[in-house]
Amino acid sequence: MDLENFGNELALALARELLLREQEFASYSMRALDLGIFPWHGLIEPSFLTSADNCTEREIANWTHYNFARAKRGFGPGGWPDVAELETWMLGFYEGDRGSHANALFAAAASALKSHEVQRALAGYRKTDDFRLTVFDPDDSHSKNYVDD
Repeated sequence: MDLENFGNELALALARELLLREQEFASYSMRALDLGIFPWHGLIEPSFLTSADNCTEREIANWTHYNFARAKRGFGPGGWPDVAELETWMLGFYEGDRGSHANALFAAAASALKSHEVQRALAGYRKTDDFRLTVFDPDDSHSKNYVDD
């Protein structure tokens, strides 16, 4: 696997998960979809911020639908089976050069969020007018949103 394949496979897995969860989230208006990338733990965590949540877009762990792909399956490694191989690869890739590889993984995740597959999967969701896609460096409280690059 390489970084391009990682991003492509991540987009497909996320699109499948979004389609699977569409009815579950039908009663919510979504303000944001964040894709949490934790290469040092080998974890990928998609989260929705809804209009009913009383927290900011940076308080992702407090969102009602934080890490929704694992919510019913378990929060540890393997809790989202569709990305288990991606998480293992991501951890190894990150260990090769922690600084530059982390940034590359955040950028690949942002590309996955912007992909046609994910955009099609999101089409069935109710979204607020200010709906945003986000990927932040979770270790940097002032991180840029990699989706904006």
